[in-house]
Amino acid sequence: TPDTNARLFRAVQPTYPAAARKHRIRARVQIAVQVSRTGRVETATVLKRWRLSEAGGAYQVPRLDHGLEEAALGAARRSRFRPAQHNGAPVASQTTLTFEFGPAEP
Repeated sequence: TPDTNARLFRAVQPTYPAAARKHRIRARVQIAVQVSRTGRVETATVLKRWRLSEAGGAYQVPRLDHGLEEAALGAARRSRFRPAQHNGAPVASQTTLTFEFGPAEP
């Protein structure tokens, strides 16, 4: 267990895919990332997905279409971290990133 967790150093925002924009899809995607000792993302995996309703609610779904999951995974992979520390040395660790898509107002 690290003494200090990995900290996001350079956040990359995903591009809102044109197909999702056309349909005005609002969604949230939570990504698990494995961060290396150098702060690079080694792996990224979708943990949870939600569709966001016009009323402001969120409901979990098994899959998001229109390129939303791919956009979130790509942004997660390009993000950079200050690595976790254990006894003063950088160590690999796992953390999560969450991305939201869609117009701010329905």
